[in-house]
Amino acid sequence: MKYRQFGSTDLRVSEVCFGTMRFAAKEPGRDEKSLNGMHALEEALERGVNCVHSSYEYGTRWATGEVMARYPKRDEVHHVIKVNVPDWGEERFDKAAFRAQVEDALRDLHAERIAVVQHLQRGSAGPRAWPTRRRASRSGWPTFPSIVEPLGEVVEELTSEGKIGHLATFPYTVGYARAALETGLFEGVVAYFDLLETEMLDLFPELRRRGAGFIGIRPLMGGLLTDKRIDRAALPAGDRMNGPEWDRAYDQLEEAKRVLGEPDTSWTELALRFSLTPRRRQHGGEHQRRRAARAGARGVRRRVRGRPEPERAPPDHAALPRGVRRQSERLRTPDLLTHTVGGAVRHHLDESPVRSAGRSGCRCRPRCARSPARASTPRGTAGRW
Repeated sequence: MKYRQFGSTDLRVSEVCFGTMRFAAKEPGRDEKSLNGMHALEEALERGVNCVHSSYEYGTRWATGEVMARYPKRDEVHHVIKVNVPDWGEERFDKAAFRAQVEDALRDLHAERIAVVQHLQRGSAGPRAWPTRRRASRSGWPTFPSIVEPLGEVVEELTSEGKIGHLATFPYTVGYARAALETGLFEGVVAYFDLLETEMLDLFPELRRRGAGFIGIRPLMGGLLTDKRIDRAALPAGDRMNGPEWDRAYDQLEEAKRVLGEPDTSWTELALRFSLTPRRRQHGGEHQRRRAARAGARGVRRRVRGRPEPERAPPDHAALPRGVRRQSERLRTPDLLTHTVGGAVRHHLDESPVRSAGRSGCRCRPRCARSPARASTPRGTAGRW
């Protein structure tokens, strides 16, 4: 196992963090799924994983806690927990609710300290969520600046008590992330980052400049970017990814396949390599980025045709982010999932090219009340109305 520094902090975590969202049943029991999940967590810890991500919302913390209770080196595990304050329907930041979520996690996980608190503010409160401040106030949600002072106070208290180590933001948009980092409260960002969700690439230069850390979550996009689900036609009838909310993601995947070709190993490995590519290799001059993307795409196609890769041009996985990003921008569909859990929120807070073009409405499916009619929209031109 390799380890990396979290920004400019003293926190050194394994490259792979164990996510607990679906690894066990939501109710305590000895069912097969939960037993297999707990065994997987035990194996991960034994193999050097020292970072575990959890949330009370997942309903699986009971299983995480059960493994931690009997793990002899649990004091060496760095926990990342998601804390949602304010949450849906809450009109102000509640310091007591924030503290309660942290202390509940410490108890459930048998931990002395939470390494990283991933702060999520739900609703329409984020910077640039609405075109005007008036619309933000009308939404009934607290605006982001209003929570900064009480958030800073409770974080300072919990840090001085030794209960938390660092605070990271969980932004819905790059604009939200930048505004959060400007406050000076957050030492890093936790956000979706995978082959099909590359919005945060635009943030990486600023993270480096600030010395802030980044934790990319959902590297396999909920399981879509795995050999088990990469071919939608082969999915069993009851698979959750047969639902219409995944249509656009699979459409985008097909476009990405046309650009990247088929990997020489597996889609699961490719997705993981993409997420583990050091961020410093994903940037540079514009010419370097274009040349790397072209070289990466050619390399993948060459291997598919059975031609050997030249020695001087090994597979360049750092080329993938920019290649996929350009394809995403060409299609004007950077925000792929619009109606998954939390997806509608991400979509409506997105700095959409539709808005920048001066058109009202959102880019999601016709079933969304805010979406203009799309019957006459040609395939592949979403977002260009």
